Amino acid sequence: MQTGGSIVGDVRLHCGVPSVPLGNQRDIVVWLPPGYWEDRQRRYPVLFLNDGQNVFDNRTSAFGVDWGFDHYGDVLARAGEIEPCIMVGIYNTDARMAEYTPPWSDRPGTGNVESYATFVVAELKPFIDATYRTLPDRNGIVGSSLGGLCALYLGFRHPTLFTRVGAVSPSLWFGQGMLLRIIDEAQGLRGPERLWICAGTHEGRRPGSDFSYTIAGIRRLRELLEAKGYAEGWSLFYHEAEGGRHDEASWSLRVPHLLRALYPSR
Repeated sequence: MQTGGSIVGDVRLHCGVPSVPLGNQRDIVVWLPPGYWEDRQRRYPVLFLNDGQNVFDNRTSAFGVDWGFDHYGDVLARAGEIEPCIMVGIYNTDARMAEYTPPWSDRPGTGNVESYATFVVAELKPFIDATYRTLPDRNGIVGSSLGGLCALYLGFRHPTLFTRVGAVSPSLWFGQGMLLRIIDEAQGLRGPERLWICAGTHEGRRPGSDFSYTIAGIRRLRELLEAKGYAEGWSLFYHEAEGGRHDEASWSLRVPHLLRALYPSR
């Protein structure tokens, strides 16, 4: 059990988990919900988190501020406001740009998200299912920025596996808005059962301008998803964070809303 620093609850660290398709390795940090050890028969859904070093502990977070998934997960689960879930933080690597992006650009160092998907689906998930008491068919994935784009991609690529997806300030600009075009042109779009998308009003602004290309993109995504059958407040959850910026401090404020949307108490 890892304790101290900013961590709340029982967190297990698996160091140097290897990946054949990616040809590298990374640390994986697993947060167990309250009550996990009291009821040895109960199984839990799993929420995978991109940029996992930033989600639980400010000591490992890139900018010294973590998202607080452990804190909010503990408080909300104990209060009965969410369904308890196991959370799996997937550390990023030096190949983050490549691992989180689809092959939609000729920019060097991009376009390897399919190998990352294979790692998560075929290597990491079986390890987590074998090590912890999971509900193997109830998985979600969350990410921010390029990690949010990656989460959306995996959710629509594997909709029966990742039934819940959270895209926090996703990089919809990548590939000149290719994801938006794909959704717009899709016939019979299949996607995750519950989808959270959000952005902050101070993201994507040019100096001296009130226009936010980030907000414009996320609004367009909401519009397209609703046109394809998603219903806001039921299968789609949309949030604009007034004054929100593109950083962990802003994203952490959205975590309780995200968890309530993706894992409502039964």
